[in-house]
Amino acid sequence: MRSALPRGLAPLLWSPRGLAEWLALTAALAGCVSGGGYGGAAARSESPYAYSRANEWVTIRDFRYVTSVAASTSLAFFGTTAGVERLDTLRDRWLAPVTAADGLPDNRVTALVAEPSTGDLWIGTARGLARLTAFVDTVEPVFGPPPFRVDRLLIDPRDGTVWAQVGGLWWQGRNGSPVLERSGDRPPFERLAGPVPVDEVDPTRLPWTDPLWVDSPLLFGARFRLTALDRDRRGDWYVGTWGDNGRRWAESTQRWEALHFGLAGPAGGPVAASAEAYWILPSASPTTGSAADVSVAPGGIRVELSAGSPAPAAVARADRSLGSWSYAVPVEVEGLPVAASHAAVASGDTLWLATDHGLIRGVGEAWERWGADAGAAYALALDGQELWVGGEEGVTAFDRRDGSVAGRLLGGRRVDAVIATAEAVYAGTPVGLFAGRRAPSLGGAIPETMERVEYRGGAVRALAATDTLLVVASATGLEVFDRRRGAWSPPTAGEARVGRPLALAVDPQGNVWVGTERGISRWRPGTEEWDEWTPADGLAGVPVRHVLAEDGVVWASTPAGLSRFAWREGRR
Repeated sequence: MRSALPRGLAPLLWSPRGLAEWLALTAALAGCVSGGGYGGAAARSESPYAYSRANEWVTIRDFRYVTSVAASTSLAFFGTTAGVERLDTLRDRWLAPVTAADGLPDNRVTALVAEPSTGDLWIGTARGLARLTAFVDTVEPVFGPPPFRVDRLLIDPRDGTVWAQVGGLWWQGRNGSPVLERSGDRPPFERLAGPVPVDEVDPTRLPWTDPLWVDSPLLFGARFRLTALDRDRRGDWYVGTWGDNGRRWAESTQRWEALHFGLAGPAGGPVAASAEAYWILPSASPTTGSAADVSVAPGGIRVELSAGSPAPAAVARADRSLGSWSYAVPVEVEGLPVAASHAAVASGDTLWLATDHGLIRGVGEAWERWGADAGAAYALALDGQELWVGGEEGVTAFDRRDGSVAGRLLGGRRVDAVIATAEAVYAGTPVGLFAGRRAPSLGGAIPETMERVEYRGGAVRALAATDTLLVVASATGLEVFDRRRGAWSPPTAGEARVGRPLALAVDPQGNVWVGTERGISRWRPGTEEWDEWTPADGLAGVPVRHVLAEDGVVWASTPAGLSRFAWREGRR
């Protein structure tokens, strides 16, 4: 199927890539990422991976800005400004992305090329070159070139020799060697293969009508500039966009298919998980685009949204395997407001959002304003058939079956955190902690009143509970209340090291996870052990604003992306 391109460009776009090697690569690659919850709820103990290596980090970012594309028999790679996406094209499932958490010199990917004989992927970044080795699915360093921007990568399909243009100079790795040498010769372009920018291809030879622009399926009226392309041996084209992720032009149907993966807006927002799916929320209210909103892509490409077109960040939803993603965009979806979400909880296929516009419920693709209007909402907690909502006007219990109000407490007082335990409902406010004792003997799961709890801390940011403890993240630090003794525990050395806690979660083993301004910490109450992980260990960034704890895995939501940390080895 090489006739679609001018003869001189054909060697740059295709190379013989063995099916056996790429199938081996597919088998070696592991799954994806996501998840989370506000207020410390532990999700069902089910990993999206068949197997997880101990101390393994994976990070999901905003991958919408694609700089380079490489396609093989069974995989498509999208190099973006936030790392490399990987699509299993045989199963139409996304694989785990490759980012700096995996060892890339930089998340800003500038060039890609796949090695035909081994299935290795060469990855050029803004600060150097690396190689993803297929056999062990590990990023390994490349020696020789300086840590400068990699402008282009090409490969000789006959022997795997790679050519890299780094800082304006060409380097050569003979026979796929990870040790590159300076080359005084001009690369033999006529024999080399590799992806090319879309604007270097004769537009009359492309099968789609508009050679350089594509419409967005998520934003009505928005158009995005195509960046780079490659074609697999089945004849399908894989193309990147600047701002709307990837596309596939399917040879069999002769139409575009959107390939979206990862966050669809600013990171650091709340995350939620159920037995059916994961949801990831943007961190801030979206903005409205206009003709004045211009981005500059690699090569000086100028990208504009149509005048007056909306540019809201979408709610991302992934199935439990994290291989299939879908998105709901405010303005485009009826019932989903353009508003910041402060908290999210999920049950089955139902998601509740605490927003500045009140409580929002999403069931499948349907969204609606839900429950009685109680003003802005900031915190959520599931409690059997009730959903507790903390907001501007106190804390309200809603019946999850019909949205009716089951109880209202702390009227007129702002509530920023809420959690329900067997004996009480706790509410965190800017002026301290309140508790409403349950009275099961009187048939009341809903407390009649809430009283202030004697408390050493200040404003409460988050709450979490183990079987016996209530953990409080406040403006003055971490506090622990022993619910059996009815007394506050003395602070430990580990608590003092935490600094300013921002988010809390408890995993099924009873470990307490604390998101802070400098990383994520784990406290084992039984042994009083403390551990801390920071960006130097693989965390996407800081601060950690939302945390979800699962069996052997913790998720941390930061402004730089959502990180999944498998802190112990998973089971097959």
